[in-house]
Amino acid sequence: MALGGQEIVIEGGAAHGRRWTHAGSTTFHAANAIAYRPDGTLAVTDGSVRHDCADWAHDLMDRGATGRLVLLDPRTGDAREAARGLEYAFGACASGAETFVSESWRHRVIAIGPDGKRRTVLGRLPVYPSRLFAAAGGGFWLTAFAARTQLVEFVLRENAFQPSRMIKDIAPEHWIAPRLRSGESYLEPMQGAHLRTMGVLKPWAPPRSYGLVIRLSPEGVPQYSLHSRVDGVNHGIVAAAEVAGALYLLAKGPGRLLRLPLADIDKDIAA
Repeated sequence: MALGGQEIVIEGGAAHGRRWTHAGSTTFHAANAIAYRPDGTLAVTDGSVRHDCADWAHDLMDRGATGRLVLLDPRTGDAREAARGLEYAFGACASGAETFVSESWRHRVIAIGPDGKRRTVLGRLPVYPSRLFAAAGGGFWLTAFAARTQLVEFVLRENAFQPSRMIKDIAPEHWIAPRLRSGESYLEPMQGAHLRTMGVLKPWAPPRSYGLVIRLSPEGVPQYSLHSRVDGVNHGIVAAAEVAGALYLLAKGPGRLLRLPLADIDKDIAA
């Protein structure tokens, strides 16, 4: 498990008590996902070496590219960097000899080989991908903690807009940036058609927060997706796992653990 994003600790088993605070000369700063690999190593994504896990929006506004994939060996205690310079690494899952990694700020999933070679598995996503989890019967579940919007893209693209001034003068919850939850304050920035009419937030409005999980094939091809729309509350989906015939989702926005029976999902997809 990861403690505060800064320390990896093993509980139970032959390697009980083994811990890591750094890989190479760089300490863990925003360790946010751990995945077991067939060779017995652990794949860990360290989102940023500059910002803590809670300050992910700061990393986005700073156009951060300091994320990395680290491989830990519980048997020997070895820790080595398999890839660095990632634009916020946020999720890993083994796929044969490769490791699939979510690169949030580049809106893509990449595969990193044992030699460090990278290839794009799924690119140009309309969302910010987060954690990856193996699905029963093959394939993966990919969660997305927020959707991309034109206004945020404008802020990040136009250097003259100076996001640094926004960071300095405005409270983080009111930045023009993705959020895990929204609609709680009139001070929130308007984004496109994200408006209320007669007290109702229109479901077609471009969202400031969103809930999404995507079912991927073993090759990383999207099969279908599950949504909590802009007028929903189960936003900020950051984790998913299959247990006993159900899909469990962690909606960090409202602080909820969701349970969706897979039989119901399969029935709806078939219809």
